[in-house]
Amino acid sequence: MTSFLRKFFRDDTGAGTVAAVIMLPFFLIFVVAAAQIFVLQSKQTMLDRGLEITARNLRLQTYGTLFPTQNQIKSNMCRNIGFIKNCMNQLTIEMVAVDRSTWTAPNWNRQALCHDYSDGKALDAEPVLQKGTDNQIMLMRACLKVPALVSDTIMSASAAGLLRWAMLAKDDDGELNLISTTVFANEPIQQ
Repeated sequence: MTSFLRKFFRDDTGAGTVAAVIMLPFFLIFVVAAAQIFVLQSKQTMLDRGLEITARNLRLQTYGTLFPTQNQIKSNMCRNIGFIKNCMNQLTIEMVAVDRSTWTAPNWNRQALCHDYSDGKALDAEPVLQKGTDNQIMLMRACLKVPALVSDTIMSASAAGLLRWAMLAKDDDGELNLISTTVFANEPIQQ
């Protein structure tokens, strides 16, 4: 029996396989976390781009003389975002004027409104959409709800995933809230 044990412990065949089996789960978690972060960052970049183009259209008043509705602004922004599924139902837009005497905006210090309009539930507070006057500074915020690709368990298992994952706001359904904010000044209307 002792000779068998000695022979077993001296045998080094398969040593590489043992190391691979130990390291494979960590490597796969890292790859999945990197893919999740890449997809989320791509969606965040497209949201930022869509918000900036929409703010430019509002600033230059390309909608005409009438102020656009929430749905018109959302439609324009969804066209600019591009590849987000069900964008109109996943997007919430808020826009308020900045008071130049105090440099504050009403209700702006609260959490961004993020709502899935396809579930039929009413919002706790309606999104504010102020037009503002010529040369007035406007704050505009958009929240886009996106589903997570992987579960919280997998994301929190990787160090890089944990850092990024901890900063994202999630709702009760497990969807992530991507939030983008911009500031612009209304251009004077040319008569």
